Amino acid sequence: MVEALLSRPAETYLLAAVLALAAVGLLLLIVLVRRQPSQVVNALQGALAAIEGRFELVEREFREELARSRRESAFGDRQM
Repeated sequence: MVEALLSRPAETYLLAAVLALAAVGLLLLIVLVRRQPSQVVNALQGALAAIEGRFELVEREFREELARSRRESAFGDRQM
């Protein structure tokens, strides 16, 4: 098998590249597993809380604008 690989250098390089990528993938997997997921979860919870706060602000402004529009429409109808 070794002679067959050495007789085809392109396949040898391809095999070496695949093995190197597999090793890098395994190393990254080990690093990700060893990381503390609580830090990531806490950061995501903070970001989601900020988004929720912004959403509530936009929703309140939208409701106020709708109420203003209704009042102006009602006032305009009375003027006619």
